[in-house]
Amino acid sequence: MAVQKPFDPAQQMVRVFKENNDLLSRLKSETDPITVLQEAANTVEKDSRQNDRIHYRIAAGVFGALTLIAAVGAIVLVAFDKITPDLRDVVY
Repeated sequence: MAVQKPFDPAQQMVRVFKENNDLLSRLKSETDPITVLQEAANTVEKDSRQNDRIHYRIAAGVFGALTLIAAVGAIVLVAFDKITPDLRDVVY
């Protein structure tokens, strides 16, 4: 997981205003600039949530791979007539 730099959200807000001239002109002319800033913050939040999907896919892939490894390992143990370890064997 990537470590977020302290000023990264502020840089993302600046990027939103650089990319969207309409928001920038509204920020300059609005009597209540908080609404424009909130729109920009919502845009940044939406973008960050879309990037988080990658992390979920990676986690799901890792869990799937571990499941397949455990299943193949159990099949190999059975194929070579090995006894699969039981929790009781480990505890006692």
